[in-house]
Amino acid sequence: MPDAPLLEERRGPLLWLTLHNPARRNALSVEMADALGAAARRAAEDPTVRAVVLTGAAGHFCSGADLAAAIAGGDPSPEGRRSLGQTSLVDRFHPALRALWQLPKPTIAAMAGAAVGFGMSIALACDVRLMTEEAYLGTGFLKLGLFPDGGALYLLERHLGLSRALEIALDPERRLVAREAHALGLALPPIAGTLLEPEATKLAERLAAAPPLVVREAKRLLQAPPRSFEEALVREAEPVKDCLASEDAAEGLTAFFEKRPPKFSGR
Repeated sequence: MPDAPLLEERRGPLLWLTLHNPARRNALSVEMADALGAAARRAAEDPTVRAVVLTGAAGHFCSGADLAAAIAGGDPSPEGRRSLGQTSLVDRFHPALRALWQLPKPTIAAMAGAAVGFGMSIALACDVRLMTEEAYLGTGFLKLGLFPDGGALYLLERHLGLSRALEIALDPERRLVAREAHALGLALPPIAGTLLEPEATKLAERLAAAPPLVVREAKRLLQAPPRSFEEALVREAEPVKDCLASEDAAEGLTAFFEKRPPKFSGR
């Protein structure tokens, strides 16, 4: 549906999700958050989906929470605003971010224009970021007197370390343009806007060709990283054995000796 807050399109093993609120630079409404969370959960359960590309309509990724829609008609008192933080942000936005972060398949944020506030959190919750030369990331919260939400502080510190995360999170005017995001390891090299869709497609197809069992277990281990090398060896032992016993391992080894590309099934 053209007016839906989230557009979904299957392209073979790839699921394309488009944040769709072009009049407000794809600001995140509760309806969009609900749709995004539901789509991520369906993708997690669908074995035919092998990678997810998340992008935004009309030249922007996501300009943050749609505060105008959230506040309209609401209680302007401190108690009312606090209640809004629970009902809209915690109860509706957080499940969408959680579903995206926990998705056991490769996720790519294909980004043009603004990715601010919750938009930045959505992008950082994906596995890989592909940015056009004009794209940028920003917290956006402090300019409104708001605490950074959507796991922004955790994600920034996880990606960049404490000092750089604080420098970015505490500066109301700070923007990470595509070139700097790449230099910091947050994104792939910036590309021209016209190349965003074809480059995202090529990347997603490569990731979709990986063995699903290995992808799932690798994401699980990396998202809750071990505290020591010894713990890493212990925690990886079971997935190593499980994957060795899988049909995909048999296929990969057979394809290697037959000098052909493997065709993994996820079993």
